[in-house]
Amino acid sequence: MRKALILLLVLTGVSQLGISQITKIESKAIAEYTVAPMGKYMASLKVFEDHSILTFRDARYQHIDEYVSCSLDNKTVEDLYKLLSSKVAKKGDEYHVKTLGDETLYITFNKMLGKTYPTIYLYESKYDTNSSYMASLTHKQMDKLFGKR
Repeated sequence: MRKALILLLVLTGVSQLGISQITKIESKAIAEYTVAPMGKYMASLKVFEDHSILTFRDARYQHIDEYVSCSLDNKTVEDLYKLLSSKVAKKGDEYHVKTLGDETLYITFNKMLGKTYPTIYLYESKYDTNSSYMASLTHKQMDKLFGKR
């Protein structure tokens, strides 16, 4: 009888514990901006109250659509926009931006057809050698991605 009572208590405790761990979080994006030249998805930015999520198509693959995302706080997003849209950036400039996770955004500037364009790399960890990267954005695409246009 005692074993049956203990078994009944354990089963009800485990079932209650399993149900109580799952909770639904209701959070809707305040704004969402997407860049999709000629209908091909390139990048998007979802802005929430306290953070933003930057998602982009990994340009390492030509025929496979793989999407990579990272979380940034809203102040970092504004600073990132100022950095990317900077008119004084020149070829060879490099910057590091920390995300809310353990990832690092590594930004380099390259020159094509007389204009300077940024390329964003995402490193999952400090020792990551196989980083994802976003294809270079034009200034109009950056304005659209960050909701400035």
